[in-house]
Amino acid sequence: MKVWILMGPPGAGKGTQGDLLQERLHVRKLSTGDILRKHIQLKTPLGLQVQSLMAEGHYVSDEIVMQLVAEELKEIQGQDVLLDGVPRTVVQADALQAMGVSIAKVIYLAVDAAALVHRLTGRRLCPSCKRIYHVDTNPPRQMGYCDHCVAVELIQREDDQEVRIRTRLSLYEQETSPVLDYYRAKGMCQDVMAEGEVEDIYSRVAAIFL
Repeated sequence: MKVWILMGPPGAGKGTQGDLLQERLHVRKLSTGDILRKHIQLKTPLGLQVQSLMAEGHYVSDEIVMQLVAEELKEIQGQDVLLDGVPRTVVQADALQAMGVSIAKVIYLAVDAAALVHRLTGRRLCPSCKRIYHVDTNPPRQMGYCDHCVAVELIQREDDQEVRIRTRLSLYEQETSPVLDYYRAKGMCQDVMAEGEVEDIYSRVAAIFL
């Protein structure tokens, strides 16, 4: 099993690139959010614990996150894996190493902060079909309305407002810098410029796998 880690700030395109890699290179994407939702839906013991913590407004601990990741990795032995959203802390990075996980490469999607703010503040969502648009780069045919859902008005998510975006970016920087430093010190991190067309970014990322 080869394991890659995909990192990048909010809006860098981790979800988009991860989905493309899974579809085209058949690498199994494991997202922390997806793993948490799966265990909550299945009502596993860990899922019930996570649901209780989240209902009370608490963070899910590093220990629980890594227990969930360890279980997923056991289930899919033999497949190449792309981790998205983990590790988020040095404690989690140490836990991966202690589990004997061999990291092939850490891919960091690098995007200028100003470009991220523009990308996220311009994002619009259809509340019905969940399709995503952008006022500049991917506008709907009729401004403000979904192409696929007749007369459904697009919305801007609260966390896509500029003040919240800058707060999220600042928190991500504080939380993730130590993890990047951890892997850079081991010579395992490779930056990929994540600006421009989706397919161009994909080509840069995919080249690391080939």
